[in-house]
Parts: sequence; C-alpha cells; structure tokens
Amino acid sequence: MSFVRSLACILISVAIIFFSSSCTKNKPPPLSQKEALSSVHWQLAAAAEIDKDYEKAASHYNRLYEQHPNDKKVIYGYTRNLRYVGLSNESIKILKTKIIQFPDDINLQMELGKSQLAASLINDASDTLVGVIEKTPERWEAHSALGIIFDRAGNYENAQTAYKRALELSPNNIDVLNNLALSLSQDGRIQQAIEILEKIIQNKSDGPQSRQNLAMLYGLIGKFEKVRTLSQMDLPKELVTRNLLVFQEMKAAP
Repeated sequence: MSFVRSLACILISVAIIFFSSSCTKNKPPPLSQKEALSSVHWQLAAAAEIDKDYEKAASHYNRLYEQHPNDKKVIYGYTRNLRYVGLSNESIKILKTKIIQFPDDINLQMELGKSQLAASLINDASDTLVGVIEKTPERWEAHSALGIIFDRAGNYENAQTAYKRALELSPNNIDVLNNLALSLSQDGRIQQAIEILEKIIQNKSDGPQSRQNLAMLYGLIGKFEKVRTLSQMDLPKELVTRNLLVFQEMKAAP
C-alpha cells in the first residue's frame, strides 16, 4: 500500500474515532423518572386539548402543576383548561397568586380576564382587560373579550367597535366574526349578521358554531328549511325537530 493511501486510511480511522467520541460526549443524559413522567403528561395534556377533552387535559396539567408550579406554560395550560371545564373560580385563585409572583406577565393577566368573564365577574373582568389593552393594545383577544362584556350590558355599539378592532388585529378570525354577528343580531340587524355568517360558510372556514348560529338567525326570520339543513349537519334528529318547533312557535306568536 502506498504511503498516501496508508495515511488516508489512518486519517479516516482517526476521524471515525473522534466523531464517535464527540457524539458520545454530547449525548444528553437519560431522563430521570420524574422528568420522563412530566414528558408523558405534557404529551397527554396536549393530545387531550386537541381532542377537546378538557377535563382530561386539566387532569394532566394538574399533575404538571404539582411538579412545576412556577412553569408559566404549565400555569397557562392548567388555568385555561380549568376555565374550559367550568372551574373558573379555581383558575382565578391560581392566577391571582401567580400574578403577584410574575406581575409583568401579560399572558397571566389575559387568562385572569377570561376566567373572570367566564365566572360572570363582569366588573373585575372589565378592569383586568382594560389593563391588558393599555399595556398591549395589539392583543386582539382582549378587545374581543371586552366586546362580550359590552354585549352583556346591552351596549352593542361599543361591543361592535371592540370586535372590529379585534378583527383589524386578527383578520377573518372566526370566533370574533361569530361574536360580531351575534352582537349585530341582538342589536336588531339580523340581515347583516346573516351575511357575515354566510360569508364564513361560503369560504369553507365554518364550523359547528358558525353553522348553528346561522341556523338560529334563519329561525328568527322564519326560514325553517335552511334551519333544518344547517342543523342536521351537527345536531341529532330529535334536537333538530325540537329546535324547529321552538322557532315555529316563536314566529307564530303575536
């Protein structure tokens, strides 16, 4: 074998040894049992939330919160899912404690406002959301939540202004468009509300909420066949029949 070939073989061998050694040195240490368990709970919590099984998600986040009470991602997930399952007061207790610990965290304040709104603590929610908007006026969800508060008070003009501001920040947001449509319908502008929801459906960005909101508005103006068509897409037959009877009775009432 020539000197050049011999040298090349030696260099390749050294490179392989060096590379193997480098990989071994950089290999992360194995997870502890506690860390492995946390990883499993993270995955199960995320999967449950995607499946809209919020009770199961809250249960996994609860385990994570016990292990990592100061992890903000855990706090967000846990309190959000507590709100989803109707335990908004429990969510509020945790968030108030954590906001003392992390006073500048806008995400915690936003979650607090949502939980206060879900718990019907309207004045508290309004104060919290106004504070969020003052600090971060680009948060569309704060404007949308404030719109819901205005709607509940019958202040439809301010509600619609809030929803439109949210849409400027988050164009074509389906949740905000649904809220705007319902606000318009409560304000007596049912046809405008219908046009918004019809556009959502025409763009194939609709979901059960948009379809059933539109079915409800059609019911209010007596278009019962459209109510039936939309309702059948998401609701059982018995509920469709019952809803139609309710709308028909409402329309027949003097």
